[in-house]
Amino acid sequence: MNRMIRPLRALLHHTHMLPRSPALIADHRQRGHELLIIIATNRFITAPIAAALGVVNLIACEAEIVDGLRLLELVDSPVAVDPDDTLRARAVLLGWPVISLR
Repeated sequence: MNRMIRPLRALLHHTHMLPRSPALIADHRQRGHELLIIIATNRFITAPIAAALGVVNLIACEAEIVDGLRLLELVDSPVAVDPDDTLRARAVLLGWPVISLR
């Protein structure tokens, strides 16, 4: 990897990993759940975070390209994590859990 990109990715990893993420991931791992991160942020930023959390299944895409709501509608147990107002309203309407990892 380019010498200039490696430090930038490390910085992004440490500044963007939400504080409650490791404990939540550990809990799901202990219960034997399949771990998957679906996020409307590009892979450049999210791949190092997923790797640090030990999550190999990552769907990362720009919010403008894929609607996060449509992705959540496809999974068995959707959870809105730190959602914007629109996603929060829809999650509440559909009875999905809404949590914060901040």
